[in-house]
Amino acid sequence: MILRLTCVFVLISGTNLYALTTSALFLQGLPAAYVPGATFTAEVGLPPIINLGAYNVDIILTSDTGQAGTDFFFDLGATVPAPAGYVFPTTANFLGAVNIDSPLQHRITLSDFDFDGVNVEASINDLLAVFAIGTSNDFQGDLTIAFSTDGLLLDTPSVTPTPVAEFPNIVSATMSAPPATVFRIPEISTIALVLVGSALLYAYRIRVGHVTSDAN
Repeated sequence: MILRLTCVFVLISGTNLYALTTSALFLQGLPAAYVPGATFTAEVGLPPIINLGAYNVDIILTSDTGQAGTDFFFDLGATVPAPAGYVFPTTANFLGAVNIDSPLQHRITLSDFDFDGVNVEASINDLLAVFAIGTSNDFQGDLTIAFSTDGLLLDTPSVTPTPVAEFPNIVSATMSAPPATVFRIPEISTIALVLVGSALLYAYRIRVGHVTSDAN
């Protein structure tokens, strides 16, 4: 029983990082598991970049069950620009939008621009947003969160659209990074049933052992 309780605690308290390389887009603060019906948040950020003037970043949320946009979804109303460490000096031009790509996939698009351009530095101004994910009360599936590079834009502030010098490496590193998975927390009643079942099985084995010993 102690082993089972420990496993549940680790599942609930874990943290999931999307990318382990400094050249990729990254997610931080994802929980290891979610509670159905509750909302959880995470941050999205950029690797170091020289002279960034605009970005357009897509994050996709998928599951193998349920209905995207209803059972699991990006909560646009609870998604905000990063309150600290934002990439640009102002968030006045920050935009967010959501779309249902398919019955099993939801997408959030984050974008902003700065006419002067900035150098993105790790742990200083490398964050874009705190995004929120919600689920319905009866949703039972695991969630997968990943970046889509199809519409990725990381441009300089030049009048003519020009990708930053690091763009090819960022795309490659981001595509190579594995997606993050957030599991559903088992209901307390389910955990209780497992523990009770284990206790009854243990008691049964002890009783059978005693009966066998008495017979001998």
